[in-house]
Amino acid sequence: MKRKEQQSALRRRKKAKTDSDEQNDEDRISKLPDELRSYILSKLPTADAMKTSLLSTRWKHTWTSVTNLEFDFGQFPKFKGRNSAFTKFVNQAIITHDGLDIQRFHLQLYAYRSKLPYARFWISFAVRHFVQELELCIPKIALDKLPDLLFTCESLRLLKLDLSGNVLKLPTSVTLINLQTLHLESMSFRDDNVVWELISSCPKLENLTLNNCSMYGMKILNICSSELQNLSLLNCQTFSSCEVNISAPKLKTFRYHCSLVRKLSLEHVCTLTKADIDLHGSLYFVKRDKELSNRAIRILKELDNVRTLTLSARCTEYLSTAIDLLGSFSCNLRTVKHLDVAFWSHKSYIKVLSSLLKCCPTVETLSVGIDMTFTGYSDVPLKNVKTTIPKCLLHKLKTVKLRNLVGVNKLDLVKFLVKNAEVLEKIITVSKEGVVKERTVEWIKSRAQSLVNSNRKTT
Repeated sequence: MKRKEQQSALRRRKKAKTDSDEQNDEDRISKLPDELRSYILSKLPTADAMKTSLLSTRWKHTWTSVTNLEFDFGQFPKFKGRNSAFTKFVNQAIITHDGLDIQRFHLQLYAYRSKLPYARFWISFAVRHFVQELELCIPKIALDKLPDLLFTCESLRLLKLDLSGNVLKLPTSVTLINLQTLHLESMSFRDDNVVWELISSCPKLENLTLNNCSMYGMKILNICSSELQNLSLLNCQTFSSCEVNISAPKLKTFRYHCSLVRKLSLEHVCTLTKADIDLHGSLYFVKRDKELSNRAIRILKELDNVRTLTLSARCTEYLSTAIDLLGSFSCNLRTVKHLDVAFWSHKSYIKVLSSLLKCCPTVETLSVGIDMTFTGYSDVPLKNVKTTIPKCLLHKLKTVKLRNLVGVNKLDLVKFLVKNAEVLEKIITVSKEGVVKERTVEWIKSRAQSLVNSNRKTT
């Protein structure tokens, strides 16, 4: 009996200690300076930050001084009256905000399916509170025109606009003098000058992305910026009849994942170090049109200063077609040190790879992979293709990485590399399952010689 009483007393003491520790933990957080508690709440979604007002009197108004405001209609509970409840929630958060400057304002209305006049008021609120990072995802049905004062916001450092279905229209005055990052997505440009005017108003612009934008009706896309360092043109539609002129003396990286444009021009781009090219569009017409093949080659010729070059499987298919139609292709890529190329599994690609490597005589690392996402068609069944090993001296190539390669293509490529790469040190293979193996060239040659000797003995 005495032992049970002792155990019961011990449990009570442990529980009291736990309650005391929890109370102390709560007190320690509550006793933090207001600025620090506000900073912590700024890392939470705005809806969660608002709920902390129920904790205690000391927490009641802390959330009103958060510097990050995030409103996502897609995360709002689905129930009857959802639209009006979301509007009331955002209005309450904005009206009760204590007036401090806003670091980041994020408004996601992608799932909103009706007119929302309050959206203009919310955006204007962020601008008037000197917002630095503004991210808007608003379909045309919710808001068809952005407030003019957005385009004269001097505090903006980052602006992301995802305006599904909207045509970008600029006010008379555009001055975004401190903007460094601009991301435009899912909108239309109907005027040749609209993008140029917007970029020209951003003298400090360093990062520019155009993603899934329509260029319908445009003949020229001019991108001119003295400070631009990173440029991405991704999945842009109706691009084939457009001429793209890029003038950016400080450009370092260039991603182009679009259809073939009529002409691509890179002017005053001496600092470009990295390019990633993925050409979209139907290959049915490319295989019958020399002009389209020439367009693909001309894009490569514009990259004569790049050091790291990545080419997708569709891009190498364009080059393969160019060889079939034109007999060969050539361009000066003497600065390329790192080359990453992909192919489709049904193709014998030694010919196009050797042509490409001749354009890159100083390449030091080569990565070759198979794109398994496309099965496609083949003009000639691979099993009937007889591949010869072309001569293509590679004086600098030291490291090769092979991804997802199997069968005859893998053997032919290894033979090609061992034959032509004078200073090759190692070959790294990565299987579809992710198994990595690293072999020295000496090991490969020794293994090959052993197989030859074994065959001789059996005969």
